[in-house]
Amino acid sequence: MIPGRRRPRTLWAQGYRATRPLAEVEASRPVAMHLARIFTDRGRRAERFVYAPGDFDTSRGGRAAVERHAAELAEFAAEYDIPAVVAESGPSGGLHVWMASPEGIEPVTVRRFARAAAALWPTFDGTPLYNPISGALRPPGSAHRHGGRARLRSHTLAQAIEALSAGAPAAAFAALAEALETLAVARGQMAEGEAADPEHSRDVPPSIAYDERGRTRPVVRPVTTDQAGRVRLDTPRAPLAAHALAAVRRRLAQDDDHSAHMHRVLCALAAAGYTYDDAATMARTAEGLEYLRTARTPGGRQPRAEEDQAATLARAWWLAVQDEARTPAAVAQQRDAHDYAQLAATVADLLDRAEAAEAAHWTRQSGPADLTCLRAVAWLMLQSGSAAVSAPYRRIGVLIGYHASTAGQALDRLIRDGWLRWETAPLPEARTAGRVAIATQHECTDDEHHMCALYTLADTDTGEIITPGQPGSDRRRTPPGPPSADTLRSHLTHQLTHAQGGVWHTLGHHHARTHTAIQEGAQTLHQLSQATGYTLGTTAEHIEDLRRVGLATSTRSSAGTRVHAMGRSLWEAAERAEPGTGGRTARHAAAAIVAAYVADWWEAEVSWCRLPRKEKRGRGRRPEAGQQLIPVQRGDRPGVDPRAYPRTAAGAADHRRARILAEARTQAPAIEAYAQQLAQRGQLIDPSALVRQMAADAAAA
Repeated sequence: MIPGRRRPRTLWAQGYRATRPLAEVEASRPVAMHLARIFTDRGRRAERFVYAPGDFDTSRGGRAAVERHAAELAEFAAEYDIPAVVAESGPSGGLHVWMASPEGIEPVTVRRFARAAAALWPTFDGTPLYNPISGALRPPGSAHRHGGRARLRSHTLAQAIEALSAGAPAAAFAALAEALETLAVARGQMAEGEAADPEHSRDVPPSIAYDERGRTRPVVRPVTTDQAGRVRLDTPRAPLAAHALAAVRRRLAQDDDHSAHMHRVLCALAAAGYTYDDAATMARTAEGLEYLRTARTPGGRQPRAEEDQAATLARAWWLAVQDEARTPAAVAQQRDAHDYAQLAATVADLLDRAEAAEAAHWTRQSGPADLTCLRAVAWLMLQSGSAAVSAPYRRIGVLIGYHASTAGQALDRLIRDGWLRWETAPLPEARTAGRVAIATQHECTDDEHHMCALYTLADTDTGEIITPGQPGSDRRRTPPGPPSADTLRSHLTHQLTHAQGGVWHTLGHHHARTHTAIQEGAQTLHQLSQATGYTLGTTAEHIEDLRRVGLATSTRSSAGTRVHAMGRSLWEAAERAEPGTGGRTARHAAAAIVAAYVADWWEAEVSWCRLPRKEKRGRGRRPEAGQQLIPVQRGDRPGVDPRAYPRTAAGAADHRRARILAEARTQAPAIEAYAQQLAQRGQLIDPSALVRQMAADAAAA
């Protein structure tokens, strides 16, 4: 930051590192209240919980689930005469169900309650209830770090004070815990006869200390410490597997579970023998560790304070090591290998079904865009190691060589036809990309252009149906298995790179399908027509156009005319067809990065405009739009701009100036030039990886 300039705003820390008497608490600051206090009995001091609230978090299942789960807990509490006071925790929609016992509840009872509740209700966060020393929760009326306050839902202040002051005896909570355990066992969500371990560590949460059946997970891999005293697995360091590297590099959408993904990445590092310092180094830039650098806010993810980043990483690393220490090495390796192999088989089946579908699917006007979009989604799945991926239209548009709007339309058609499905629908008003997964069924529409996806394959020799995701069922021979993930990813990369050629913008993307068939060995007019599904006349036109730009040639013999692919690059062909079109995808990639920057900036501006005047004054004056600041990085791209959005003299948003400023701040000209080099070399252009690739190439040079 330039000396003398105001420091950009950062978030309240996700933690409470100072204890204050109630009289000294600032009402404008987020505060949490300890849930336990020290009781003295016959000279012995011990902590007991005086509050046992249920904390239901929307990030674990959404608002509807939170409402349902909180209501069920309140009903259970009423059955045991435990007054329950429901409060809205803040702007995200979470709920707190407050319950109290003035006589104090033994920590083991509260842990039993928390374990059973977490087993029954996925949105229940029992973390504050596992440690009577550090357990705390924001009380009704306290400020939320994202704005607003915790508010009572149905009780008045006087009613809430009366209900919680009276509370219920500890025996009632013991009965409640037993009832919840019984229900969890009946539903198969806990192992029968197992209760919380009284000697269980106060720091390891149940999600790590116990398996899905409620059984204790013992430490089976030795834990040691590095020179700085940080925990690590006592295992030699090994290279990260391909799926782990994909997880490290994966860019998550705003509505993805950043915390869960971060934990998976750190577990992979811990299992490979990495140290805390290794993780800290990667956390500075790795996309998959975004959670450690930023926190979710209504206006998008914002940078954490340095102190909060360090504390978050320290705790997250400790938990990852504890998790891996309880996972046998062989099990971890088999789990990871099986998961990725299964994903690769599922993706291979999707692509096989697409190839086996009637040619009309892909020869209609929208066919090339639809098929290439499907391949792009499959590629993203292999890159991320996940069967559900974020699908931002700008990124997919660049990957498939089309405009973002065309990519969005193609994705919508694939979903309507049943190839894909929305796992999380996009929210245009919140600029949130949707998450897509492979569909297994769909409902047909009345649209005349609707064409149903193919869900099963038949063996070409026997006609026997092959189960999706399986290699085959021919009993006469050992069927070939699906290609490896690396082979599949390499093949998809080649197909997407081919689709990005600017020459198809001039000739038409249907020509790309014919060119691919020529490259794959089809030579005669009839063979090409059969391979592509186009008519003989259309195929002949494609061949002539490909010959004109130097991508194909033909030879005549007594056996007839045969077509062959030429060695000219797609870049050269594009420049021959129409000068300047070779770099079309490179320009789109740079424009996509600029557009994303401007959109994030505008979203932050809208969030600022919606703040109460008092909160704006508390945050201080923002830097002007043109003011120079040290850029804040978010992974391998700039973070949300903290400056005020450009305005015209009349006060209207000046989007044109915002784009000009964004082009300079994102180094768009340099990015476009680098993407042009990739296009000339015949390499895939992925806007999400351009900055990282450019930096790596510069370092290597």
